[in-house]
Amino acid sequence: MGAMAELVKKGLVKYVGVSNFTPQLMQEAQYYLGSIPLVCNQVAYRLNDRRIENDVLPVFDKRKCPFFVKERWR
Repeated sequence: MGAMAELVKKGLVKYVGVSNFTPQLMQEAQYYLGSIPLVCNQVAYRLNDRRIENDVLPVFDKRKCPFFVKERWR
């Protein structure tokens, strides 16, 4: 994350997003990013497995951080 923050500061990257980060990992990532916001998280979300509604999605709402759903069709 520190390297990503440097890329943003140099203007080589505009935003930082992550994939499959837990709330704890998001908090740690934000610590290393400093004042640079973590803008999104891509997460797996399935109708038959909706556990993220209890722990991950509330953190997104609180941080006003959008999330992207990824799903593989089987």
